[in-house]
Amino acid sequence: MLDFCAHHGFGADVEVIKAADINGAYERMVKHDVKCRFVIDAKMFWRMPALPTRVVLRIA
Repeated sequence: MLDFCAHHGFGADVEVIKAADINGAYERMVKHDVKCRFVIDAKMFWRMPALPTRVVLRIA
């Protein structure tokens, strides 16, 4: 199917966004202000602060 689309020039309109802009993209989607698909720039994930890999809960 992808070969057929490429051969006939079909494609999707996309808007590349940064990972930090996900909330804004979601708000636009809720408002129906989207004319294309959002694509998150994955290389930006490496620039975001790391999440903790281990969480310890202490109950007193």
